[in-house]
Amino acid sequence: MRKRKIKNRIGEIHGLLTVVELINIKDETPRRSLWRCICTCGTQNYNVTSIWLSRKTKSTKSCGCFPKERNHFGKTLPKEIAALNKIYILYKSEAKKRNLNFNISKHIFEKLIFSNCHYCDSTLSNSSIVYRPKLGNFSTKYNGIDRKNNNKGYIESNCVPCCVTCNLAKRKLSYDDFIKHITKIYKHLIKI
Repeated sequence: MRKRKIKNRIGEIHGLLTVVELINIKDETPRRSLWRCICTCGTQNYNVTSIWLSRKTKSTKSCGCFPKERNHFGKTLPKEIAALNKIYILYKSEAKKRNLNFNISKHIFEKLIFSNCHYCDSTLSNSSIVYRPKLGNFSTKYNGIDRKNNNKGYIESNCVPCCVTCNLAKRKLSYDDFIKHITKIYKHLIKI
């Protein structure tokens, strides 16, 4: 049986890691070969497999020093941006789970969640906690996003800022049906 060639990865840079040496080949399989890396912080014995080096997205960008280094130089995100990122990522992942398109830029998303409710003009009603172990946790207030047409995804023309109460009240109703229902409630209550 012919052995497959191992791709030479020496000199490749992945985040803060630079590949410096092939250590061994596991199970005679090139994909499982082990490589020694040096991190820019000076750590020299950080070992990774060829499989890891082949991935397009890697969760590991350093030997583990990166979060410490980032905090040391004070380059952590401001609270407002950290909160916005957390909420944005949450909405995107929930949309993906529900097979909904998510085509809202972060700028439009920010405008929506930090605006008063489209239906009742309530101020920010949701709360999100951002955990930052060494810097202290904080919470931020925001409004949710209602999709006017529940059959469509998150696209700018289909989204309005929405407080918790209105979002729960509207549920699966269409935009027009919900407006009719609000009007009906209002007309009834002004008679009393």
